[in-house]
Amino acid sequence: MIRLNKMELSDLSLSDYSVSSMTLSADHKTITLHADGATLFSINEMGDIFDSCDLIIESPNEIKISLYDHEEKKWMDNTVGDVLKDVCELLIDDDIFLRGFGLNTGMWMEIKILKPTDVTAILN
Repeated sequence: MIRLNKMELSDLSLSDYSVSSMTLSADHKTITLHADGATLFSINEMGDIFDSCDLIIESPNEIKISLYDHEEKKWMDNTVGDVLKDVCELLIDDDIFLRGFGLNTGMWMEIKILKPTDVTAILN
């Protein structure tokens, strides 16, 4: 088992793996995501492959979920009910963005976590 903090997440890739579960806390300030694998590139150039990844992110701000409606050509904000099928993009800076396709809608989905206070990835 390897634990990663926010600074180490830039070496993590989830794009080749499915998301098996995603939960958002009742107050919309904590998201927990379980992926069926992960690749970590900091250990060696080829990347080490793990069987699973639990990503837990907490923020003092409400986590925003948006879907892109291609027919309307616009973003629909505060959309709750769909979950990520995969994480195609994991962008980490002061804020964290998780982007991929929705499992139920198939629409492009963005999860925006502003100023997270606690970020942990557990790789097995």
